[in-house]
Amino acid sequence: MMGNQYGITHGMHKTSTYRIWHGMIARCRYPSMQSYPRYGGRGITVCDRWQGENGFINFLADMGERPGDLTLDRVDNDGNYTPENCRWATRSEQQRNKTPAKQHEVCKRGHIFADVGVYVSKSGARQCKQCAKERARAREAALRMSK
Repeated sequence: MMGNQYGITHGMHKTSTYRIWHGMIARCRYPSMQSYPRYGGRGITVCDRWQGENGFINFLADMGERPGDLTLDRVDNDGNYTPENCRWATRSEQQRNKTPAKQHEVCKRGHIFADVGVYVSKSGARQCKQCAKERARAREAALRMSK
């Protein structure tokens, strides 16, 4: 059975297994995705076998259909999405396997605070220095345009 990443020829594009696979690809590949900083932004990738024209078919062959309400879990949270590092897990198993969240590790635009720096605003909130620089440049450009 031939298939492609868009679910056109395998007839499974409306299944939960396909949605999970598609979400995995999106959060690792597209910076516009809200979850990208925690996946692709940290260098997490999807193996070549699970991408491209036959990516979903290969994922399905390796992982099988989603059993019940289990979720896709990476055994090593710092590892990539590969057949060796993925399993179907209960939500409680997945919660125990989570990387501990660090408060405000990334800003809303995905800049990693450790890389770009942080300052504390007058209100006491942590602010991203990169975002502050970008806002200042935008204000300066707007002032130049208005003159």
